[in-house]
Amino acid sequence: MPERLTEEDKRTLKNAAFGAVVLVSQAEPGMLGMVRESYAAAGALTHASPLVREVLGAGGVPELDGASLAEVEATVLPQLREALRILRARAPQEVGNYAETVLAACAKAASGSGRVTGPEREALAKIGAALDTPTEAG
Repeated sequence: MPERLTEEDKRTLKNAAFGAVVLVSQAEPGMLGMVRESYAAAGALTHASPLVREVLGAGGVPELDGASLAEVEATVLPQLREALRILRARAPQEVGNYAETVLAACAKAASGSGRVTGPEREALAKIGAALDTPTEAG
């Protein structure tokens, strides 16, 4: 029987997911684009499982203000790997849905400006690798 997620587990899953969206949004500079991309990413939660929706939808949005793209990447990619480790140990049935939801949010963020740029594709590929899931962005 799967173990229950702790508050720390939930925080890690949420920070990793939102951080991944920030990583994609910061890959292509521009404040207006980041706002538009963030709104686009929010729609990905509609297809999340109840547990993933609960974890990602609860509380406020994690902040990464002032962090450079390199700093966000250095934080987020290990968090994504840790999120998968947590889910594999405590809720293995949620691994696929979590990864799909995060990737869908990131893909929506990347395409929120109307087209996916090279830097956004690179960010999506790194996120997909951290989630053990290949990506196709376009």
